[in-house]
Amino acid sequence: MFLFVTLVVCTFSETNAESALKNIRISAHDGDTRLVLDLSKQTKYKIFTLNRPNRVVIDLYKASKISKLESTLNGKGLINKVRIAKNSPTKLRVVVETRDVVPVSYTHLTLPTK
Repeated sequence: MFLFVTLVVCTFSETNAESALKNIRISAHDGDTRLVLDLSKQTKYKIFTLNRPNRVVIDLYKASKISKLESTLNGKGLINKVRIAKNSPTKLRVVVETRDVVPVSYTHLTLPTK
């Protein structure tokens, strides 16, 4: 029973200073759950867990979300709900509420644009 977090960055030439959170994808299979954050460009991030209630927190620095992305998403598998909000003027916080204490594994992928 693991929660896998993947940050996917599609690289392309962009003039604005902030990375944009474009999409969040959640999938569950055989007790494991995968959360994928699609970002417009590479950004610094920090991932940590909290309990009571159980949460995985992902801070994205110099980032914002695109306007059509909902601020609250329903979960799947080990995830109850995902909330997104600006935590400070320069930080976007993604809070993943989990059903239980879960071990978290994460990776960062950079995909070239076509």
